[in-house]
This record gives sequence, structure tokens and C-alpha cells, in this order.
Amino acid sequence: MSFSNIFIHGFYGRPLMVTLAALLMFTACDKQSGTSEPDDADDISFAGTPSQTKAGGGDVITNTDGKLRKAPFGIFGFKTSSDDSSITGNLTNVFSTTDAQEVGWSQSDGKWTYSPKRRWENSMHYRFRAFWPYDVELNPDSNASRIGIEYKATTESYDLLVAYATRYPLNEGIQPVRLLFHHALSGLRFKIRFDSKVKKGTVDYVNRFYLQGMYSVGYMIYGQMADSDPVDKIEWIFDRYGNTFDKTGRMFDWTGKEKFSIAANATDKSEVATVFDNDKVVFIPPQTLSSGLGVTTANFYTQTGGDALHSVDIPRTTLEPGKIYTFTLVIHDTYLTVDIDIKD
Repeated sequence: MSFSNIFIHGFYGRPLMVTLAALLMFTACDKQSGTSEPDDADDISFAGTPSQTKAGGGDVITNTDGKLRKAPFGIFGFKTSSDDSSITGNLTNVFSTTDAQEVGWSQSDGKWTYSPKRRWENSMHYRFRAFWPYDVELNPDSNASRIGIEYKATTESYDLLVAYATRYPLNEGIQPVRLLFHHALSGLRFKIRFDSKVKKGTVDYVNRFYLQGMYSVGYMIYGQMADSDPVDKIEWIFDRYGNTFDKTGRMFDWTGKEKFSIAANATDKSEVATVFDNDKVVFIPPQTLSSGLGVTTANFYTQTGGDALHSVDIPRTTLEPGKIYTFTLVIHDTYLTVDIDIKD
């Protein structure tokens, strides 16, 4: 996909907004009367925790501190003498590069580090725009006003996070800066179970699962294309730059062995199979499943069924960033149904 001049096209469709948040804080050493300050007291530094997406019932996508620290994040910064969010005017890069500044976790120092360090200027107004992880397919024209990232669901598996914050040191000091992180993707979880009317004691295993009929690639613009745009706008673009609706490709093609059953008696418990590995969730650019472009289907094979393909249409569902959608495929005696549970 070519990124050339992507930011000159204006708006494409209706922007998708998200306000699910997490916390990342910028830290600097406290100034205390009567004590000497370290040489890096005025450095812009970072310390943070990742965001969490709750999926109901205490179920959470585990973006732990340890998980976040395994990969660096990228950040852009602008400083200006004016207190506004204009994307034009006298904007100066905070960091020594026009590219995203890479910030990585130092195990030996126990903190996030980058080089070369930058210091606060009290009279300047700052804006920061960040994304995690650092290793993404980033538009080279990205900056602190807006960033562009292409996400390929067929090859990527990370939970894309983005954030924006401002700081005016003269009034707000150089204490920790809170930077609210947003989940830019939607999560999908699929479960398989028997209907309660199926013969007691029935047991089976799902050994392959995949989806068809959706966009596998999306392009995200996070930020302002014009001064009137909200600074935290998230917009996903499809059907441009070679990204097309995929009707036949097998997405998230999973193989394994997950058991589902109907209890044989009152003392037993029926079992539900959940496909996919790790957190049992896959990430996808927010879009409408089973839209006018084509039907989205869930397809799977079981041990008992052998080569017989089980396939069911997913009801029309508009996915939102930061939400987990759990689809439970219910096997009746002669047909399949789908239950949907949506959690923030």
C-alpha cells in the first residue's frame, strides 16, 4: 500500500469515535526546597501503565505493565507559543527527529528511556500524540497533529493503542502528565456450545475455525485533518489504497482442540469451547459485519463431524473501537444459531 499524500484527501465517510481510556503518565522529578536537583530534573520523561478493556464479569484483555514493556511505544511532540490546537502555524518538533520518537523500557534503570533527552521550556505549549506498539506500519507524514497507521488483521495480532495530551509547564508545572490511551481496534471472541435440548452426555471437539466476509486491512487516521476536527478523532478508511472487502479469504484460521459438551446428569456441568489462543480474542479494524458488501460467516469443523463444514451467518453488527464482541454459536440438532454479547 502506498502512503503518499494520504493526508490531503480530507474526510472519508463518518469518523468513528472512541473514548475508552487508559493511563500513561509523563513523570519528572519533584523540586523540593533545600535539596539539590538531579541533572535530569527538567527532562521530559515517561512512566506509565497500559489500558484495559473490560469484557464483563471481571474478564479483561490483559495489557499488563509487563506486556507493555516488551515493546517500545512511539510518540510525536509539538511545541508552540500559542495556546490552541491549530494544525498550522509555528509548530516546532519537541524531539530531535521528525519521525516518531521511540521510547523503550530499560530493565536496568527501571524506567522508560529515549535518546537524546529533551527538556521542558516553561513558556511553550506542548502537545503529544502517541501510539503503541512502536513497530507499526506508520504513514511517514505522521506528526503530533495526526498519525496514520495501516493494520492488517491477517498478519497482525497486537492491540493498537493511541493517545493525545497537552501541557503548559508555566501553569501546570513539569509534574506527571496524564495521557489517556484509546483502543483503536475491536475485539472478537467466538464460543461454541450445544443447545440445552441436545441429548445429554453429548461430547464433541472443535478442531478448526475461521471467518469469511470482512475487511482484513484498514487504514486509521488518528487526530486532526482540519482545525475544526476533535483532537482525539479516530477514523478508519476502507476500500482505498488497495484495501478491499474479502469475501472468500479465510481470516483468523485457527486449529486446535477445544471441548464442548452437554452434561450427562444433574451433577455434571456442560462445557463451552472458546477458539483462538492467548486471550481468546482477535483484533480487527472496526467495521460492519454482514454489511451490504457481503455476509460475514463463522465456519468450523468438529471431531465428530469430520470433513463436514459447519457454517453460520453472523447477524449485521457494527463494531466499535475498544469493545469486545462475543459470538456464541449454538448447535441444535439440525441447525446453528448465534447469540451476541457486547461488552465495553
